[in-house]
Amino acid sequence: MFLKVRHVQSLNGGGGVIFATGTPIANSMAEMFTMQRYLQPEELKKHGLHHFDSWAATFGEPVTAMELSPAGAGYRLNTRFARFINVPELMQMFRQAADVQTAQMLNLPCPKLENDKPAIRNAPPTPDLKDFVQQLAARADRLKTGRVHPREDNMLKITSEGRKAALDLRLRSAHAEEQYRIRSNLRHAHDDAATFTARLDNLRHDLTTREDTSGDQFSIVLDGETVTNRGIAGELLIRRAEKLKNRVCEEVLVGKFAGFDLFVRTNLGGDADLVLRGKNSYAVRVTDTALGTIRSLEATVQGFEERVTKLETDIADSQKRAKELETKVGAHFEHEERYQDLSRRQSEIEEKLDLTKNQAPSQVEAASVDESEEKNSRTQNKTNAVRPKQRMTVSV
Repeated sequence: MFLKVRHVQSLNGGGGVIFATGTPIANSMAEMFTMQRYLQPEELKKHGLHHFDSWAATFGEPVTAMELSPAGAGYRLNTRFARFINVPELMQMFRQAADVQTAQMLNLPCPKLENDKPAIRNAPPTPDLKDFVQQLAARADRLKTGRVHPREDNMLKITSEGRKAALDLRLRSAHAEEQYRIRSNLRHAHDDAATFTARLDNLRHDLTTREDTSGDQFSIVLDGETVTNRGIAGELLIRRAEKLKNRVCEEVLVGKFAGFDLFVRTNLGGDADLVLRGKNSYAVRVTDTALGTIRSLEATVQGFEERVTKLETDIADSQKRAKELETKVGAHFEHEERYQDLSRRQSEIEEKLDLTKNQAPSQVEAASVDESEEKNSRTQNKTNAVRPKQRMTVSV
């Protein structure tokens, strides 16, 4: 990329390149030098700052501080560039190529922080994560003895596994992933049972307030007027639904039916349906015909008993599933040995593949040497075969 940028700049008198980023300095102060190296190479040369060492000595100050060790088991002193110096001169040079826009200058909309300041939320480590960190620390200590081959273990591998475990322990352990899935399903089972129980309680309450609208007792209140004709009532509902079509997520109260409030509601697609609302809400489909819409409305109200039976079954199933999952929480991973065998086998295969790649040139060279030696041997044998004849000729 640097070569491409320099080529474009050479064709445009040093310009022709634009960088756009919201994070010119995201991780370290060296990124400022990188930006200037791309966009201001001649300016850096002019001031003798085109090498990082000279640039860092001019604008950076090394700071020694305590930081967490790579193994995560303690702290260590480490020196790194962490503070800018000569900032006015640096910014004067940088602004020759940079148009800096701060958050205050842009005034972009952003969510309001609770208490107007960031808050740290600490997630306590699980016992499994604590055990794994201890294992990482022990592995790091073994590396200090120098008796562990880098192919078996190394600090890069330890820190990489530590980052994965900190993000999610399932990235390191099939057993942890299985336990996470079990606990997640257990939580969902308890939540489902609680939700179904609440719906059942509400439904039983709605059963006590439901009014009989079957046969000749049919009546519905629409826009404050009582309608006893099913055909007329259905036609009025279809018209109200048509008026709300293509409006997204809108809900309008249009009347009452069977003792419940009746709404016309549109979904995300702009399609309209009906909603009966008591303690629970019950969706009703708007059909193409007036009588079909009323039949759908009546069937919903008359089907409360079936809903009770179904909710009772759902609650029993959720509770049964929760009990089964509770017995598996914390259980030993039944395929742990198989998993470890496969992991070791994978490491062996990867190691052999890497060895094959590294040895490929050597093998070619060896083959060439063998072929050359074979040719030399054949030549030598041919020479030796000819020489006796020459000696015999000379003797004669």
